[in-house]
Amino acid sequence: MVPNKTADELAKMSPEQLDELPYGVIELSADGTILSYNAGEAEISGRKRERVIGRNFFTEVAPCTDVREFHGRFLDLIEHR
Repeated sequence: MVPNKTADELAKMSPEQLDELPYGVIELSADGTILSYNAGEAEISGRKRERVIGRNFFTEVAPCTDVREFHGRFLDLIEHR
């Protein structure tokens, strides 16, 4: 089993290291813009990273997540970090 990484550990990893992880990682800006998208997430989602980087995750890429239970929680985390 691969141990989970903390957000701080992920932030210190290079794009190449993130691509080696066996799970998806998406880095978002505070406004929900996708900053990075690793190979694992591209494989899981079937979306190429060049088609999602720079787009808003909640409104353009995964609009099903634009609900209080998900997007709202993200906004709460951003506000209280």
